[in-house]
Amino acid sequence: MAGIGFSLKRMMAKGTYFSALQAYLFSTFISSGPWILSILTLFCLSAFAPHTLDLFELVYFRALTVYIFTFSLIGIGVFQYPLTRYLADRLYIGEKDAMVPVLNTSTAGVMIFQLATAVIFAGPAGEDFQVFVLSVLTYFVITLIWLVMVFLTALKDYLTIGIAYAAGAVVTVAASLYLGEHYGLKGYLGGYLAGHLVIVAVWCVRIFVEFPSNRAFDPDFWDFFLRHRLLIITGFFYALGLWADKIVFWLSPHAISIMPGLRVFPTYESSVFAAYLTIIPALTMFLVQVETGFYPHYKRFYMAISAKASLGVLRRLKEAMLAGLREQMSLVVRYQGILSLIVILLAPQISGLIGIKGVQVLIFRMAVLGAYLHSLLLIILLIILYFDFQKMAAAVSVLFFAANAVLTYYASKSPAPYFAAGYTLASFISLALAYYWLGAKLKKLEFITFSGQPMAVHRQEEVI
Repeated sequence: MAGIGFSLKRMMAKGTYFSALQAYLFSTFISSGPWILSILTLFCLSAFAPHTLDLFELVYFRALTVYIFTFSLIGIGVFQYPLTRYLADRLYIGEKDAMVPVLNTSTAGVMIFQLATAVIFAGPAGEDFQVFVLSVLTYFVITLIWLVMVFLTALKDYLTIGIAYAAGAVVTVAASLYLGEHYGLKGYLGGYLAGHLVIVAVWCVRIFVEFPSNRAFDPDFWDFFLRHRLLIITGFFYALGLWADKIVFWLSPHAISIMPGLRVFPTYESSVFAAYLTIIPALTMFLVQVETGFYPHYKRFYMAISAKASLGVLRRLKEAMLAGLREQMSLVVRYQGILSLIVILLAPQISGLIGIKGVQVLIFRMAVLGAYLHSLLLIILLIILYFDFQKMAAAVSVLFFAANAVLTYYASKSPAPYFAAGYTLASFISLALAYYWLGAKLKKLEFITFSGQPMAVHRQEEVI
């Protein structure tokens, strides 16, 4: 599933500044595209809002988009890791024609699953049926974006991915501003829906072209899905943990009620969302450097096991794999750490550029530290899944969710500058334990690998 990362690394290998810039730009869109697109479009739609759209409609629109992102991510979290694992298994054995059937099968299942969630989440919009329908449709399209992004990791056409984002952004802003001027909130939602629909359509067409298949569906996926409950738990609780702190504040007395069932707390949300943007370099480096640098060593180690290599050879390959992983991780820790520190120190100076002010600057500083720790936690979690330590991955995700929810609850009762302390402390605790658990497992990787294999039992037949 690291295929597109290798394509971007080959682009960097050309050795020019322009090729390196291209590679990191494309990897930024691949790793964080929907988030960047959402931030940019919401900024443009707020800055250039037509006079026909009043302040309440703008706040309402922003709240709806935040809720769409929240619940669509939590819902897709149930499917994300089992789907990724199933696709990786199919590609490993050369079944490239499985991509489209799996895409169709998972899309049908996810849409049915998300239907109930969509109706519940869009309930506050129910007073206006047209707004309700547009909200549900947008919810489905954003869900499809998260789903199709799983398949993009196998797609090596980074140019099409980038073009889709650019076209989607232009259509979103242009259509929203035009339709918003004529139809108000409904126009804004319609334009937002149209732009994201462009992205999904371009991606799906590209997947259908690159991975043609004679089958429409793959029913085996659901059997695989139900057998991998730990991956379901991992994805669901990680996504829930990602939003736990925001949900806690939405339920707190600090929140603002837009209407029954739709509560927001912009003072906290805006600060944390801005902090998330600072970890894009870490996610980009993982895609271009860490994953592509680690995977060849990882593959050689497990191929040597399949080839029944000697214990000495396996130990050398293991040490080379872990040394490469430590080297790549140290780059992320250093470079992202330096960037996060600079942002924390310059927060008052850059606050105007990111649209925060007053106490939000202090919340932002704490959230930047939390986001830095969170990015390292995510990378460690992905490495854990590479080694198929599913129980550990599930434990880390549940821990992150529980810690973020509980600690944020207590942080919400503290002075405003410490609102993000719960999220930051939860990220630190989860990262520390995940790092410790992974290190302990890797020390005895050979034993774990061999002891986890089924034993062959040879039974001598009776001679009568």
